[in-house]
Amino acid sequence: MDSFDRIRLNELIVASIDNDITSEQFAELKECLRNDPQAQDYYSKIIKLFVVLKENRAVLAEQNVDDEISQFFHEIINDGLAIPAIRDEMILDKSDLDESEEQSPKSRHREINRKTLVSNLYKFAAIMVVFFSIYIVDYWLRNQKGIDGKQYLGKLSRVVDAQWDNVSGPIGAGSDLYAGPMSLKKGLAEIVLSNGAEVIVEGPCEFKLESDFQIYLDYGSLVANIENTLKKRLVVRTGNATVVDYGTEFGVSVDLTGNTTTQVFQGCVELRQGSDPFKYEKTLRLEKDQGGQVNPYGNIYNVQSNHYEFVRKEQFNVEVKAAEGSAYYKWKAYSYRLRSRQDLVAYYTFEDDGTGILHNIAGSTQGKYDGTFMSMLDNNSLPEWIPGRWSRKTAMRFDSQAKQYIVAKADEKLNINGTVTLAAWIKLDTETDGGHILSNRIQKGSINYQLAYNVRSYRDKIQFLRYDQQKQRVTPKDLKISTSDWHLLTVTHDNQQIKFYVDGELLDVRDYQFKTSPIGGDLYIGSDRTDVDMFQGVIGEVAIFNSVLRDAEIAEMYEKGRP
Repeated sequence: MDSFDRIRLNELIVASIDNDITSEQFAELKECLRNDPQAQDYYSKIIKLFVVLKENRAVLAEQNVDDEISQFFHEIINDGLAIPAIRDEMILDKSDLDESEEQSPKSRHREINRKTLVSNLYKFAAIMVVFFSIYIVDYWLRNQKGIDGKQYLGKLSRVVDAQWDNVSGPIGAGSDLYAGPMSLKKGLAEIVLSNGAEVIVEGPCEFKLESDFQIYLDYGSLVANIENTLKKRLVVRTGNATVVDYGTEFGVSVDLTGNTTTQVFQGCVELRQGSDPFKYEKTLRLEKDQGGQVNPYGNIYNVQSNHYEFVRKEQFNVEVKAAEGSAYYKWKAYSYRLRSRQDLVAYYTFEDDGTGILHNIAGSTQGKYDGTFMSMLDNNSLPEWIPGRWSRKTAMRFDSQAKQYIVAKADEKLNINGTVTLAAWIKLDTETDGGHILSNRIQKGSINYQLAYNVRSYRDKIQFLRYDQQKQRVTPKDLKISTSDWHLLTVTHDNQQIKFYVDGELLDVRDYQFKTSPIGGDLYIGSDRTDVDMFQGVIGEVAIFNSVLRDAEIAEMYEKGRP
């Protein structure tokens, strides 16, 4: 065997051991072993070694083997690199082997006594170290075909508003990618590695492609999906942790303070303490919808899962369509980014998913505050789904005569008595339409916050209420909004001043000092928890923040959301 043949034989043997060898590769391996006695001997030794390792895990543990070598072999076994049950066809036709080789390696192994086994284990261990050292170096050298001798690892599949730093020459969709560091200053990039794994990177992000199954993440976040890979394994290393994938889709982020966080969307991962995949003291296995973190001090623990903290495939597709100019997808992309905010307490986009529930999709309160459709008359008089601001979106029509509303149960985080921002997209059919848009209060008592427009006692005005014992209504100057058009009404209160906005522009500012203990009231949409001035018209979106949004943020909300 010359050097090239040995390298190629190493690749084929490893592929067969990993059980992901293709039919073409198998035919090539078979032909090589049929015609080269040296290759047959080399193949036989490697197969013997893997069988010994796979079948004698306990023997290895009992012997006084160097810790580093022991850890190395356990990693090979645990990560599934040990040979699977050997099929007859993988050993080749019996006519292709000498009579002495007709008996399978597994059967021959069983005839070895314990003393010989331990002796052979040390011999094979030495061979294995040399084999993998040669294989890794040779494989790396063989793949130095790319630009400036770098190893080709995949392609930059798609990008959205991507700006790169420290790159030589232009880079864009379709560009080949090679081993080495990369810096995405802003935007999104989708990478398809040569093994089929898909990785979405969100800027700003500093990372390094180390191989087609391993990435080093220095800072930022990425989402990996290995659904379409032949080899179901991907490793993401950081400065203080390693994430080993055993499933389909997961996200990893590294923040400015050095925390490594991972979340599992499908399948499972193992979060390991330490940047070396083979040297670690603690691990945390995470299943679907679970999260884990390793802090800069090496502590490892579970964290709450929040899928909206990462850009996944669905959101990436939306961002691509938004970049193409679609008004609906521009709003959709903005909506994805909005729901990841930690100050967003409740967010209802009024999209009909057939469940009969108004879902709260705020990332920080995911799974809470879902709304139930109600009527003060009967269960057959519920709010009605209708087309929304675009053909792809829905909204909800409220009939004040049928006394329709939506309710979400009280919760400590929802009962806001501090800084607050309320925003709602509404459409009225007539000049007398309107009423209470949303309210968080106890019936005929204290109010945490309440937003209305055009109630009977305050025509052509936005009304914002907050009070404990002393009732005080705060309204801005008159406002007559046009009918049959969508409008965004927004109110902010920092407990000192109330600001009123219409369609992203500041309408009025009023002084109003308010600070009291919050009361435990349900959230009502379309009602103020009475049958007075119930909302008449269409509501298409509601957002509640426990912060005061800036003027620019409110203007952006309108610009991204207007039809």
